[in-house]
Amino acid sequence: MATRPASRAEFRIAIVCALQREYNAVSLLVDEFWDKKGDPYGRASGDPYTYRTGRIGDISIVLVLLSDMGKASAASAAASVRSSYPNLELILLTGICGGVPRTDANEEILLGDVVLAGLVVQYDFGKQYPDGFQTNDTVKGNLSKPSKKVRNLLSVLETDPRREDLQRRVAAILQELQHASHPSQLAKHQFPGAGLDKLYQSSYRHKHRVPADCSKCMDPHNTGEPSRTQTCGELGCDDAFLMPRNRKHNLESPAPYIFFGCIGSGDTVVKSGEDRDRIAKEHRLIAFEMEGAGVWDEIPCIIIRGVCDYADSHKNKRWQDYAAATAASTMKTLLELYPKADENRDQLLQLIPPNTNKDNCQRTVIEGLGGVGKTQVALEAAYRVHHHHADCSIFWVSAVDIMSFENAYRNIGQKLGISGVDDDDVDVKSLIKTALENSSNSWLLVIDNADDIELVFGGRNSPGSAIHLPFSRNGSIILTTRNHKVAVRFNQRNIIALAQMNQTEATGIGIYMAEMGMSAAKYLHHCYSSNKTLIQLLSRDFDDQGRILHGITRLPHGIYDSSAFSPKKISPYHYYH
Repeated sequence: MATRPASRAEFRIAIVCALQREYNAVSLLVDEFWDKKGDPYGRASGDPYTYRTGRIGDISIVLVLLSDMGKASAASAAASVRSSYPNLELILLTGICGGVPRTDANEEILLGDVVLAGLVVQYDFGKQYPDGFQTNDTVKGNLSKPSKKVRNLLSVLETDPRREDLQRRVAAILQELQHASHPSQLAKHQFPGAGLDKLYQSSYRHKHRVPADCSKCMDPHNTGEPSRTQTCGELGCDDAFLMPRNRKHNLESPAPYIFFGCIGSGDTVVKSGEDRDRIAKEHRLIAFEMEGAGVWDEIPCIIIRGVCDYADSHKNKRWQDYAAATAASTMKTLLELYPKADENRDQLLQLIPPNTNKDNCQRTVIEGLGGVGKTQVALEAAYRVHHHHADCSIFWVSAVDIMSFENAYRNIGQKLGISGVDDDDVDVKSLIKTALENSSNSWLLVIDNADDIELVFGGRNSPGSAIHLPFSRNGSIILTTRNHKVAVRFNQRNIIALAQMNQTEATGIGIYMAEMGMSAAKYLHHCYSSNKTLIQLLSRDFDDQGRILHGITRLPHGIYDSSAFSPKKISPYHYYH
């Protein structure tokens, strides 16, 4: 369960809806509202919007209802919510849309299906020339792409196995939403029935069929104003002009399908089958909506839209509540899968430079069972330190056995150019310990795989490697271990315990594998090959300049470990002057 945020700065996710029916559907899936007794967080000065806050599962959310439909209102809301909640990293724009009946891959889209858009085209923004209208493909071209986190998540979910899992979970949550509806509103979010899902030929218009009923409808190019407020049944739209829908007749259940692709965003409502097909073909769209372009360049965004009509003249409101419910159910499923920040990592990063306690040599332990990600956390810490503090030298030491430890120290000495480090009779460990203690520069020392308590702290015949760890107010040490006794003895106060991998972390690995085109077997092969590969695997963006990877040795559990690396090329001057 999510801990109630202490301030607006702790919220990361906002859900934005344009219509009350969309907002109502989302509200049914909020597990707990935090503002039932008044707004505990307030808003920024000058922000005109009213927000609701709460949690969905273990994620804190801000819920926003737009004052009007359209791009301008959406852009205003995105800017406002960002001013009040400055650390938002994602907006889920959730609601209804008009669907394109068939995708480029020849898949049928039915009413109630859901579109997940990772790309937006502002189809009504451009230039009008004598020979026609030319779209400025602004959102796709010049505005920001979805964040890497969003692209990766959608990439994984689009794979066949994950798409099927997603659809099953959406169907289950949809049932929860339907059961959560107030008894007086119970029928509102129910499946209207496959028989009411009607797609007419693109050129077949919604109009009176008897000319005497409406003179305007005698014009083949005019649907007639009176007919626009009437249903197909009232007008007598002929079912002989319906398009065949194979999937509709093969449905075993009304569970919505999920589609991924590009969505068209504009201030005009598309109500023409012919225009729909033309615009969709030109821009490879699978749906139309009105707010996405307004939000897109403000905050990273995923557009989640339930299909309520086919963007033609036959559109009506019969499917809108159900489509809003399928979109809301997909939104909640995405929140369950969205990679969350690891609080342990954030805690760790506050314990290392530049936030180190200068009155002491900061020591931090990362403890956990094999395979829970101790090395990954340490690598991320090293990467972030290097990224923000390029003058901080970083050393990586394997403590799997005494030979690995000594070889790592020797490699550090060679890198520092310490005289005598290669002499057979020199005490390399003491030499390096002294060099780091005398350094006036900051450094981070990572001791990895320190699982053997006798190796670390010694036994009857050995003093252990811990006595050779340097002490300096300019330095920090991170130690990873499976052994709780080692953790407590090394530093009882700063122990970060990593739990076994949860669903979110597993999803994160899946995202990485999909991005790299990597099968599960290949991923495991990498994990059980060299630590050089492991470093590249877990921290691909790590700066390779000046990195050292030496002394590879086989570990008992089958992983190879490197002895040392330094992302900054160090000269002896840094340490002795």
